[in-house]
Amino acid sequence: MRSEQEMLHTILQFAQEDERVRTMIMNGSRANPHAPRDIFQDYDIVFLVSSMDSFIQERGWIRHFGELIIMQTPVMSSGGSVLMWLKDYGGMSFPMPNSCWIDL
Repeated sequence: MRSEQEMLHTILQFAQEDERVRTMIMNGSRANPHAPRDIFQDYDIVFLVSSMDSFIQERGWIRHFGELIIMQTPVMSSGGSVLMWLKDYGGMSFPMPNSCWIDL
């Protein structure tokens, strides 16, 4: 199982290497250093991107974060979150707001 530092490195590496990502924000309890940690705590990551359509239409980018156990996706055109549970870490959530808000 990956450590918290390894998982953060994976997330940051993706943001730095994917040219569509302009910036990223981590929110939720992991962004709060005073929040208690537990095994169900996921990573809530928002990527502000140059092309939302490319993330919606081709979901190969998700594999960068690890092997999936389960994934839930919303109707992407209306916004929502991609929720996933990884085999070697745990949960991740990628909010996908309406594309008119997130495209930079």
